[in-house]
Amino acid sequence: MPVHQDTFNLCPSLVYSVARSITDGKSQHGFIEVQNRYEQLEDFCALDPQLGSVALFSVEGEILYPQGAAGQDLSFLQGLYATIESENKPAGVFTEKGQVVSYQRSEYSGWLTVLYNSTTAIVPFGFQFIAVAVLLFLALTLGTLVVLRYLTNRLTAPLVNLNKALSEVSLDNLSLALPDSGDTVEIQNINKSFQMMFSQLRVAIAHSVQSRANEERANYLALQSQLNPHTIYNTIGMIESVSYMHGGEVVAKLCRQFSQMLRYISDYSERQYIVRDELQYLQNYTALIERRYDGKLGVEITVEESLLQKAISAPPLQRIT
Repeated sequence: MPVHQDTFNLCPSLVYSVARSITDGKSQHGFIEVQNRYEQLEDFCALDPQLGSVALFSVEGEILYPQGAAGQDLSFLQGLYATIESENKPAGVFTEKGQVVSYQRSEYSGWLTVLYNSTTAIVPFGFQFIAVAVLLFLALTLGTLVVLRYLTNRLTAPLVNLNKALSEVSLDNLSLALPDSGDTVEIQNINKSFQMMFSQLRVAIAHSVQSRANEERANYLALQSQLNPHTIYNTIGMIESVSYMHGGEVVAKLCRQFSQMLRYISDYSERQYIVRDELQYLQNYTALIERRYDGKLGVEITVEESLLQKAISAPPLQRIT
């Protein structure tokens, strides 16, 4: 029976009791009640504040202990009971409003015993210990990240410099300059190896270009010898003479211009020409093109007189090997 006034005492006090009915199996003749003082219940439920607080509820949800709870305490205890009822379990643990709550329902009486304590009080050294531990962990983590960052940069810096230097390498810039790595012997060896490789590569490219130029020159000279330009000149000269004799001044002029143009581009006896020579070749060429596109194309060439005597160097002949 829940806490109630002792009606058998001249000085009523709070008691809790266990009652049983008296029956012969057919009809009920009365009941017997065994009372206990409420002070005993307080002795059972009173705990050291560091260990937490106890609340006791009847089957109907009446607060048996502590008696006289009011205000926020009453609201909190009622909220605890509502939460436990919603879980519909005989025992359990949960957290509510900063309190760790543990509860157990008696199979005998149906009464509910609840133990609750602040989450910070559960930690041996309190909230300050948690804060210090968290700050220490963050400091160690930050320090570790800084050290890892420094080591990573130190390890990867040579590779980054190598990648940057390689990106600047081209056929026009066959060189590799790595920053001084101090005591990093491997990077110094890599730098020396690259310098040696580029030096050999430049020599190989030079030989390849020279060989290709000699080959092209040989092919050109072979083709030139096959064309036999003197035969072409003589043939064109003959056509010019016949045309002039029969009144074909236009044909004769065209043959003369074409012959002069061929002689100029196939003549390798000179090593140096002047702008006047190039201008004469250009005039012959444009005259032929204008005649081909008669009435559709007109070319006008202007040049300063002071430039006509300017020298133009021809490329040197290569020895055929």
